[in-house]
Amino acid sequence: VLLMGEVNFLPPTDERFKLTVDALSRTLGRGPFMLRYEEANKTGARSDLEKSYNILPTPYASYYLGEIALDSGDQQNAIRYFQTAASGSGEIAKKSQERLAVLELETAPHKYIPSKLVLGDDGYLIIVIKNNSPVTVTNVELQLTKMLNSFIAESTSNINGPSKLAPGQQVSLQTRIGPFKESAEASTYRIKVSRVQIAAQ
Repeated sequence: VLLMGEVNFLPPTDERFKLTVDALSRTLGRGPFMLRYEEANKTGARSDLEKSYNILPTPYASYYLGEIALDSGDQQNAIRYFQTAASGSGEIAKKSQERLAVLELETAPHKYIPSKLVLGDDGYLIIVIKNNSPVTVTNVELQLTKMLNSFIAESTSNINGPSKLAPGQQVSLQTRIGPFKESAEASTYRIKVSRVQIAAQ
């Protein structure tokens, strides 16, 4: 069954294939690999999980390999494993998405918290920020850049954003940049979330 992708019976991206893998993962996930992990025998668990992962990268194997990599300080591989696990479905995928978000929010917060500039009716710029991550963030900081041209920055400044932003929440911040008569004048400005903190769970 697990060789369906290898023999081109179904592509790995097919929903039926994904559901089959998820079902088998839940059934087999309580085997000796997970027991070793839970008994803190992570060296043995890692060896077994890697063998399993090389045959078929199931969400369960990917998630626990990500946890082991994270415990050993290997953030790069942890992100890779969590990305694989997050592509599945169910509780393990949700946990992986949260882990992934926490890791990547530290280095690339703008990936999960997009921001944009819009021109208000009064001609002043408004910053719109939305938290697309599955975790609450605090002390949001933004970087505002005025471009000299398409490639060269003329000036950069830091702006304090919302003190707290829950998952899915969107806020608008009024600035005193302006007034602009036309949107073309305002288009020389760029905004990006540069730093956030993860709220205590």
